[in-house]
Amino acid sequence: MRTTILAAILLLSCLCVGSAWADQGKNPTTFQATDVFSADGLMSMTGASWLVRSKHGFSGRIMSQVSDPGYAYTVWLVVFNNPEACVDGCNDEDLGSSAVQGAVFYGNAAISASDGVAGGVVNIDFNTVADGIPDGTFRLDDLLPDPIFYQKGLRRGNGFGAEVHVVIDHHPGPAKDGTESWVPDLTTTNFPGGPNTNHRFAVFAPVSP
Repeated sequence: MRTTILAAILLLSCLCVGSAWADQGKNPTTFQATDVFSADGLMSMTGASWLVRSKHGFSGRIMSQVSDPGYAYTVWLVVFNNPEACVDGCNDEDLGSSAVQGAVFYGNAAISASDGVAGGVVNIDFNTVADGIPDGTFRLDDLLPDPIFYQKGLRRGNGFGAEVHVVIDHHPGPAKDGTESWVPDLTTTNFPGGPNTNHRFAVFAPVSP
């Protein structure tokens, strides 16, 4: 009896492993890592970021020093679905081209902690699913009278082919601007914003699955 149970367990284990391998073959993923830079024109390195892609979406984390502890910082996902249509590399100027199929939408947010020296630090996770921006999520299109971006974010099936920019924006938060809630600073943008808009950024080039 004991031998029969052991054999059944081993068979079940093999089936599970085989299924996992099959799923990995059907849904491959890739891992990328890159440095984070300041967007103040000096391009100082301020941290690191990583991205895990699949055909159907991506997830990642951005870890960076920021200018102030105790402030709100938001993460924005800038997706260029057709980077081949960009001119001299993808940047904000290419977002106005419908051929690029660009999208800019909210990724996550955090209140910065002290870095123990003179500034702050944030570690923020983010993720998105192709054609899957949740209803109510803030998109840059919300500020435009005539939406021009790809409103579903990452195009379906394009998880490997899109160029992805991860941008950290700086917000004051209620302790600094006198408001009564963190919610507006942690869920919306200050585009076109003040001097700290586009505070930090990381760039992920397209990959081959």
